[in-house]
Amino acid sequence: EQILKQLYRINSMAQEVLDFSRGTRNVTLETLDPRRLVDELLVRLREEFQNGEVDLRAEVTYGGSLRVDREKMLRVFQNLARNAVEAMRGKGRVTLLCRSWTEGVEFVMTDTGRGIPPEIRDRLFTPFATFGKAKGTGLGLAIVKKIVEDHQGRIEVESDPGKGTSFFIRLPQQQPGK
Repeated sequence: EQILKQLYRINSMAQEVLDFSRGTRNVTLETLDPRRLVDELLVRLREEFQNGEVDLRAEVTYGGSLRVDREKMLRVFQNLARNAVEAMRGKGRVTLLCRSWTEGVEFVMTDTGRGIPPEIRDRLFTPFATFGKAKGTGLGLAIVKKIVEDHQGRIEVESDPGKGTSFFIRLPQQQPGK
């Protein structure tokens, strides 16, 4: 079962890179409860980070439903969490907050890592931008941004060197059937 899950994950990642390189928008929207999305994310992350000293926390105060591509949004949060754990060198706290925003829903993922240096912040979401990752391709955050934009949303970052980073993902309230 684990092998099949990982094969599916690898296949999904390869497809995202292809979609990104082709500039295609390929989202399959479904209506879901944000609590279920966050719960599924926590299960995946706890499996992945079970050998580290990472404190994963989540809070959902948003009371509505979401229309998102579940797998793609999970990929967004997994990518951000992996980056956070790497920035924290496997020790620290990652928190995901889901709350109302004036135009829809906002997810805030915060870590207690080293922060993002100012010299890379302006090109953070561009392809092949990487910082201090021996195995990184520099495509992860570019793909994250594309997925968020494919949902008509936007992503922003705030970071203080030595204090951590917060990513803000804002998605508009979507009407059923759109």
